[in-house]
Amino acid sequence: GGKDDVTKWLEDLEHLFDTAHIPDAKKLDLISYSLRGEALRWYKNNKSTLTSWHVFVHELKKAFTSSYHEELAFKKLESYTQGENQSICNFYNEVLKLCKEADSTMSESTKLKNLLNKTKPTIQFEVRRKKPTTTKEFLEHAKEIEELYQLSNISINNNTHTNTLHIPTTSSTVITPTPNYYNNSPFFVSKPQRWERPDYNYYN
Repeated sequence: GGKDDVTKWLEDLEHLFDTAHIPDAKKLDLISYSLRGEALRWYKNNKSTLTSWHVFVHELKKAFTSSYHEELAFKKLESYTQGENQSICNFYNEVLKLCKEADSTMSESTKLKNLLNKTKPTIQFEVRRKKPTTTKEFLEHAKEIEELYQLSNISINNNTHTNTLHIPTTSSTVITPTPNYYNNSPFFVSKPQRWERPDYNYYN
């Protein structure tokens, strides 16, 4: 939905600005080129109060995201587990994304607990033996264990079927990002034009 797009759009835009080494002071000068429809009207109506990039981000989220966004993300995080054919890299990124949405100030230790508790039992057991203390260490250990399992499966399949090599679907750990640039312009993202203000009609 449109409201879910706001957070993703901001993340993509922040990444773009950081890649271009654009300081916060200049971001507000460029942001109007990335807004369309109601989002642009909202910006024009509130421009005088948007005194910094931090204020802009805060007010934009307040205006265009559900007040229950964090609660919904927390509930999703609670029930989330690694899929049977889901790679460790994809699982790791999804859990940290949900952690950030549920609580932007979540501690490293809590993130690590979520990763450990929600990964597949076979990998979880081996990773716990390594006693990781950070999310980065979790990823390093989990990837190594995943690759060892894959090598073991390939070896078994190779011995069983001498003419055919079967690689399990979990062998792919490459995540292909979806481009979020529109109309060939690095500063234009069309998603905001589909946003709707929650609970009430802002414009008469």
